[in-house]
Amino acid sequence: DAQPLEEPAHQVQAAHTATMEAQASLGLRLLSSLVDGTLIGGAFLSAVAVAAMNLKDLPGLREMEVGSAAALLTIGLLYKVLFFALGTATPGMKYAHISLCTFDGPAPTRAQRCGRLGAMLLSLLPFGLGVVWALFDASHLCWHDRISRTYLRKYWA
Repeated sequence: DAQPLEEPAHQVQAAHTATMEAQASLGLRLLSSLVDGTLIGGAFLSAVAVAAMNLKDLPGLREMEVGSAAALLTIGLLYKVLFFALGTATPGMKYAHISLCTFDGPAPTRAQRCGRLGAMLLSLLPFGLGVVWALFDASHLCWHDRISRTYLRKYWA
């Protein structure tokens, strides 16, 4: 009845700290978000141009505001879902040379990436407080990083 030996807590913590040392800086995370936001904005403006060319009469100001906000949120959500469900990184993440990994080290599964998206929504709902939290967190992790037990790390191409 041989059972595996458990690693002492200080060794587990040391391994976790060594893994987290490669964590992407806030600057790289912002760069990734800027690139992704630019692509999302371009897709949104393209959709607006197509809609404007096909409408005979423009709707009222209030309808345009609500419709634009809904379209922008939908395009952003579809963008994230597309790249996290079908791939492992967004174009912004690839440009900034960052990738997603779990606290245990390996690349996350599709289910873990989709779980991160759900956690990201929870982070953004209270006026983005879960994302701003990274500024005050000792490890610079957002709520969705901690909830999903994944984080962004830098890699060298």
